[in-house]
Amino acid sequence: MNHKSDNSTGQPVAPDGVLFEGAEAADRRRGGLRDFLKARNLRVSDLARTLGLSTANAFYNFFNGHSDALSLPLIEMILDCYPDTTFDELMGRPSRQALLLPARRATARPRSIIVRSEARMGVWRNTVELSPERQVVLPLPHPIKRLGAKAFGVAVGLPGAERAYPAGSLLLARVYDGRQGPPADRTRVVVHRRRGPKIEVTIREVFTRDGELWLEGCSTCVEQQTPLQPSLPLARGRAAGGTDVVDIVGVVVWAWVPQTGTTII
Repeated sequence: MNHKSDNSTGQPVAPDGVLFEGAEAADRRRGGLRDFLKARNLRVSDLARTLGLSTANAFYNFFNGHSDALSLPLIEMILDCYPDTTFDELMGRPSRQALLLPARRATARPRSIIVRSEARMGVWRNTVELSPERQVVLPLPHPIKRLGAKAFGVAVGLPGAERAYPAGSLLLARVYDGRQGPPADRTRVVVHRRRGPKIEVTIREVFTRDGELWLEGCSTCVEQQTPLQPSLPLARGRAAGGTDVVDIVGVVVWAWVPQTGTTII
């Protein structure tokens, strides 16, 4: 590839404005993008979808070594969509501000999340994730951007959570790992129930009976009214002897619901 010289730096620049500094710098940039994705719980396809790109080929080519850097227009798109991200972060370079004022470094606040799963009572799948074409980019209003990477999105299907949210609702949940203590009664939570290789995603309400935590279904479906108890921590992630494993994985904090009388699914 023929490069032209930048008069201000004397370093080679590609026609699209990408600065080349050798293999070591290219690896540094790839590391910067990987760290960016990991910090926000994003996949390459998620990032491309959020940016409105038709494909993620530019990112795959970059990671596979077919290009040494992302184009400047693409970098600008990422910075525009994630305003708390810095150019230095994407390039894998230490931020001057972070070095001078580490205590004041801002946490990432993405402008959107990916709704990757669907809550449906009695529907068992091999994975909690929807197929890519059914996943939705959900922009976050400013007041809740602070949830950052500790939040995830869930769509409500049928039968789902009719007593609480109409079908088609999009829910934002805060990750729950048990360290926050048991949720309060009437808190709505996202529940993963595993049965062998299959998994069910549901929205349930917490209630306490005789000092024990129970999870009540939010669906009007008669066959799905039996309350569940969360599994003990040692049982999470595995099912033995045909026993279901029930995990609270998130606490619902926001909901986007269809207007009454409309049908969207």
